Amino acid sequence: MTKGYRRVRYKKGFGVHSPYAFSLITQVINENMHFYAYDEIRRLRKLSAEKRFSVRGFTIKKKISSKRLFLIYRLVNNYNPEYILQLGAEGIISYVLGLAKTESVVYSLCDDKVKVDKTKDFFEDYLEGNDRKYHLIYGKTEEGLSDIPGNIGFDFVYIGKDNDINCNEDINRVVERVHNHSVIMIEGIKKEAKMKMIWDYLRSQHSVKISMDLYDYGLIIFHEKLYKKHYIVSY
Repeated sequence: MTKGYRRVRYKKGFGVHSPYAFSLITQVINENMHFYAYDEIRRLRKLSAEKRFSVRGFTIKKKISSKRLFLIYRLVNNYNPEYILQLGAEGIISYVLGLAKTESVVYSLCDDKVKVDKTKDFFEDYLEGNDRKYHLIYGKTEEGLSDIPGNIGFDFVYIGKDNDINCNEDINRVVERVHNHSVIMIEGIKKEAKMKMIWDYLRSQHSVKISMDLYDYGLIIFHEKLYKKHYIVSY
């Protein structure tokens, strides 16, 4: 009961004095408005149940719910990022990350060659040639980042549970490629020890000003003009 109460207290923005955080909680994280993109996201999730997905060897994990995909979309839509980094390849998430902005470019790094190939198949089969904005790179984080032009700074970073990060040095390599208004979204901070380690390490960085614990995800926000603050948010 206590845990539930602590999570609910910020759902409507009560007790949040930062205008930035209040707006993010009330107008993005807990926004109930229907977005046109939801229909397309649902369409692709429905296709995952068709036989041809299993024939190609690609399935969308049941645990990736529409609610989570919609949250990812709302956040990307809010920040309107040009360059997006995804650690771990998951076709439907890659697609949602690049859905909000036509000019955005998504770089997905994964050290699982089979998953990279299956994600490419997903794009070829279901995005009707509109997959040029998606770049899937096979390799470890350090190697993959070196393949991305050094002048590119990532506006939005999504760290999935299937990432290959195994040390703080890898996390620092990612942080070196973000900027003052970047956002990092971390999956599974409550269920995976490795993801909690990444979450705790990033929260401790001086350049991180706002962190939000959404239970399913953690949000890390860089913004030099904000005061450092941690929020527990229900969505």
